[in-house]
Amino acid sequence: MVMSPLSTSPKLVSLEPSTSIASLGPCNLSNIFICKAIHSLLLIFLLSPSCVLETLDLSSNNFSDPLPRNSFLESCIHLSYVNLSHNSIPGGTLRFGPSLLQLDLSRNIISDSTWLTYSLSTCQNLNLLNFSDNKLTGKLGATPLSCKSLSILDLSYNPFSGEIPPTFVADSPPSLKYLDLSHNNFSGSFSSLDFGHCNNLTWLSLSQNRLSGNGFPSSLRNCGLLQTLNLSRNELQFKIPGALLRSFTNLRQLSLAHNLFYGDIPLELGQACGTLQELDLSANKLTGGFAAKFCIVFFYAES
Repeated sequence: MVMSPLSTSPKLVSLEPSTSIASLGPCNLSNIFICKAIHSLLLIFLLSPSCVLETLDLSSNNFSDPLPRNSFLESCIHLSYVNLSHNSIPGGTLRFGPSLLQLDLSRNIISDSTWLTYSLSTCQNLNLLNFSDNKLTGKLGATPLSCKSLSILDLSYNPFSGEIPPTFVADSPPSLKYLDLSHNNFSGSFSSLDFGHCNNLTWLSLSQNRLSGNGFPSSLRNCGLLQTLNLSRNELQFKIPGALLRSFTNLRQLSLAHNLFYGDIPLELGQACGTLQELDLSANKLTGGFAAKFCIVFFYAES
């Protein structure tokens, strides 16, 4: 999901595992890319404070140290892209500066949500934040999303539990396009979530949770740009709302599988979703004339 800007960078330094620390400073690096397995994050803390890093990619290594405060990275006022994904980092207290635009900490073993809370409330210029596939437990904090430029937020594949705080969605910035909270253990009412400010949302996945509810949130009609909506493998028990589906004129992927939806397949599914490419309604309690309904639905979709 994360597109690295390194491919277009004119100042790329590739460090082999045998590179000596002494050979790196003093320097004026703008990008560092660690290309092979390195086992210690000591490099981060010994680089010269005079470095003016913009891009740091330490992904797909074997780092297992926490990231402490007072490293030189905190004084890198131009640092905009940090990728520490695919390691074994347990967490840390490192604080990134206001210049940070993209932070990818996916596929680590982070269990303390302090970093997440800090990033969401303090790094106001972030447009991408990825904490997917970690060990974040407990309830998702109700901290307002102060990063007003946030476009992509991925918290999938964590053992979060409890309700999704209503303010977490309601106060999301209008810039948010991609929200993935799937493969957690969230419970509570999906119906009570407020998507009123999510006008630009194109991807929403809440699959593989324990969400319940008696209907789609009416505010979801504001998400007219949605292309992917995945609510599969929850505990949603109501009729598929045909009237609401008319708002989703850009929908390409819709999955409501493995829930408790009942009743007929609404005709609006075909009328509204002329762009629909993938539809999964399996493992529900839907009734009615299966063949007839689908003939009518897709007749409207193609006309």
